[in-house]
Amino acid sequence: AAAAAAAASSSSASSLGSGSATDDPVNCRPFANATQYDHLRGIAARISLPAQAEPQVFSIFVQPGKPRPTERDVARAVSERLRASPKSAHALNQAGNLLRYHGRTLSAVECFRKALSVSPNNADVLLNLARVLFNHRYLEDAAYLARRSLETQPANRNAWLQHFTLGEILRAAGHSAEAAHHLRQAISLKPEFKPAQAQLRLLEPAGQSSLTVYTLTIIAFLVLCVLAGLLTTTEANLDAYGEVMKTQRHFNRAMAMRTLRMSINPRLARARGPPAPPPIVASAGSGSANSSGESSVGSSNNKDGNNN
Repeated sequence: AAAAAAAASSSSASSLGSGSATDDPVNCRPFANATQYDHLRGIAARISLPAQAEPQVFSIFVQPGKPRPTERDVARAVSERLRASPKSAHALNQAGNLLRYHGRTLSAVECFRKALSVSPNNADVLLNLARVLFNHRYLEDAAYLARRSLETQPANRNAWLQHFTLGEILRAAGHSAEAAHHLRQAISLKPEFKPAQAQLRLLEPAGQSSLTVYTLTIIAFLVLCVLAGLLTTTEANLDAYGEVMKTQRHFNRAMAMRTLRMSINPRLARARGPPAPPPIVASAGSGSANSSGESSVGSSNNKDGNNN
């Protein structure tokens, strides 16, 4: 198995161009015979992975506050670590990252495999291997390794990079909600990390659109419920009003018929009696006029009696 891996490395790996495995800046041989992650499709197909340089990986070797090292300095330091500790997971991990920088994809994967054969739950190695498989679009394998890295990350170490990597992978796989969750976690753990903010902004329009559709659906449902309630109430009120009006019409009709019968039947008319005379309203001067009239009549009668 080691010989086959070495042969595959010779045919597929290159250093930013053509070359052979013997041109690798560092050497992780002999490669691991097997690891518990070899069942993943991307690792099983590692021989066919195309060479892909990752220039951004070199930042791993730059220490804050110190001059930027040269590629030769980094290669020398990593090789010395490997010679001193050929089974050190940390040294093998650094070798794999240097090979990623130079585009030696197969050799990098073999270094990570050897590190995992020594330390199967090494969070750094798992995350770096997840990034390699992600770059080659083995999204399920990459997500699996990134989750394992997050699970095995020591509690005293910041897991922002695990969350960020997992967010990127899940976003590429179309799992927007879970990707946004991990990106927010990465931002909360490292607020100044702008790539996570940029990735999250790419997800926001889709998230807002989904939220808008969901909100509009709820609003439409509530409006329909309110309209249905109003229609039901209106129908009930109309029914009640119709009953009241029907009763009122029956009553008015009965009163009209009674009045008509009384005006036509003479007995009923006599029973009602003659109509009452209209009241006479006397003025203030009518009493004096009558008094004077009566006096005049009385005086003339007296005169007539005397004459007689």
